[in-house]
Amino acid sequence: MRSALLASIAVASIGFTIPQARAVPPNAADAIEHRKRAYGEIGTAYKSVRDLLRRDTPTLMMVRRYSRQLQELADAQAMQDWFPPGSGPEAGEKTAAKAEIWKDAAEFQKLKLNFREAAGRLAKAADGENLEAMRAAHRALGDACAACHDRFREKDAD
Repeated sequence: MRSALLASIAVASIGFTIPQARAVPPNAADAIEHRKRAYGEIGTAYKSVRDLLRRDTPTLMMVRRYSRQLQELADAQAMQDWFPPGSGPEAGEKTAAKAEIWKDAAEFQKLKLNFREAAGRLAKAADGENLEAMRAAHRALGDACAACHDRFREKDAD
């Protein structure tokens, strides 16, 4: 009981918020804002793992924590529709999402699942002790991100 409480406090003190706990809003502006926040959290966790793995002796507890967060976010992205119809460029809101997301939904779904699988491989590697395996899994996750961004995200996105 005490260890579960301490673990909860440790996670809360880092400030993680997992967007899958909140439903995707029904209107376009709120849906766009929701996914911007969620992808911002993905980016922050990804960069945190990257920075940790650049060290000769990274803090493995933190690599594991951020890797699990990435896996949870990837699961949420795969299970929820962060891109409901009407939340693309036609919404008139600032979004980096290209209209191709809705035109080629099957390819977009495939890339989302590739990201989910890569995040799972990173989390699994992070559970071990092999830094090179973690680094390779992190690079593969970055490749999965880039594959989707290259096809479905505006180049000028901030």
